[in-house]
Amino acid sequence: MQGGDPPAKGNTMDVKWAVLRTLRRGAGIDVVRARKNPNVIDFIDNRKINLVLDVGANVGQFGRSLRDRGYAGRIISFEPVGEAFKELENTARGDDLWTVFNVAMGASSGVMTINVSKNSQFSSFSDLTATGRRFDPNAEFKGSERVTVRTLDEAGPSADSSSNILLKIDTQGFERNVLEGAKQTLKNVKGVLLELPITKIYEGNWSFHEAVAYMGESGFVLAQVHPVNIHTNAKDSATEFDCLFRPVDPSID
Repeated sequence: MQGGDPPAKGNTMDVKWAVLRTLRRGAGIDVVRARKNPNVIDFIDNRKINLVLDVGANVGQFGRSLRDRGYAGRIISFEPVGEAFKELENTARGDDLWTVFNVAMGASSGVMTINVSKNSQFSSFSDLTATGRRFDPNAEFKGSERVTVRTLDEAGPSADSSSNILLKIDTQGFERNVLEGAKQTLKNVKGVLLELPITKIYEGNWSFHEAVAYMGESGFVLAQVHPVNIHTNAKDSATEFDCLFRPVDPSID
């Protein structure tokens, strides 16, 4: 709290105001109201996002969370695993601004085999590491599927000056492949949300630092970082971070 007139007599803030005034005058200490850490909804509001590309949608958790937190714009979701896609369809049913596609995004178009885990959130084109197998019993694969793969440049919406796009990618170690097939798309997005590893759960996955460097070379800088998936054996440490990148802006960078 800074400056301004004190509240009227009898206000419940009188005591707080007196304490703050004493701190300022007697000890030279000024107290300011703490700002909350920004989140993805703040970014969406600030950047006037009206289209979210949801790559690796699983059963629609991310899209549902956006709706629950007030986002009312378009969502286009991509999910390759058949069982998860059926649940995604149900989640998006009745929402005219939420479109879903049963397809994977990658560096090139074709057909690939995806490992399907007991918990479909962990399904991946990559094998689990030893750490990944210990991470969660439900991360173990129960089978595989042949799935269609497209590039985001092919399957995504055409560039539209009226669209402010947020690209979210959560593909269990396949994020770089998705980005390799999205070179043109990246030129037209306001932000990219990636889940990046500290502890490698999937074979061949890039490191946190490699991912940040790649995004830097693509013209993006970190805007927000939020921990997810707390380590099983280190309760004070995250295994992955949700990292929100924004385009480099010469006016502030």
